[in-house]
Amino acid sequence: ESPATPLVRRLHARLATTVIAISRATAAPFEGARARVVQIHDGVAMPSVATGRTLGSPLRLTVVGAVDRNKGQDVAVRSAAMLIERGLDVTVDLVGPIPDPAFAGEVADLAGQLGLGSRLRWRGEVPDPDAAFAEADLVLVPSRGETLSLVAIEALARRLPLVASGVGGLLDVVRDGETGVLVPPGDARGFADGVAQIAADPRRADAMASRGREDVARRFDVRGSVEALRLEIERTLAEMGGPSGGAIR
Repeated sequence: ESPATPLVRRLHARLATTVIAISRATAAPFEGARARVVQIHDGVAMPSVATGRTLGSPLRLTVVGAVDRNKGQDVAVRSAAMLIERGLDVTVDLVGPIPDPAFAGEVADLAGQLGLGSRLRWRGEVPDPDAAFAEADLVLVPSRGETLSLVAIEALARRLPLVASGVGGLLDVVRDGETGVLVPPGDARGFADGVAQIAADPRRADAMASRGREDVARRFDVRGSVEALRLEIERTLAEMGGPSGGAIR
């Protein structure tokens, strides 16, 4: 979060008539504000074909996101080492840019200390979500904080099993035990347990992934998000005496 964010929130709370929040977590700071607070999730374009597949060996764990402390790649590395100690054959793919080279160095050192070796792959930035998830068996979102998490939404849209931190906007995206598994942020053992549960019961994992895709199609399809935003803008303009009645297309 930028140091300027609290100031921006205070200005919005004082000056805005309507605030659009993408999750309960982003709406919470505006509680009691003069503005009407409307929650409209970010949406994604639903892929026509789900990429979810039978859990394999090795089990490919994928973390998508900029490599920085907030995204928790270190947690994923620790959990992978725990799974290997338990006898599970897993690999970890880190997909995303590296804005924090010092933290990336810490993650690489940690992986070396824990003996991951070639089981850890740095895939860098990829051009689109399909490429990011192309080789994933299971997606980890070990963030220490999230306003929503498009990564989690994109993974569920592709019918991929998901283990994520139960924090911030992820609580809006993932229905714990129904569409994915939520664990406390920073809890590497919890992530290892979540992955082990999914790996031990492929049929349950498949059913959970199917429910996840259906839930995203219902709640996070970008067409619904755009329409909800259009209607809210028209409503706000009408209250201000501006154009309304289908003026925005």
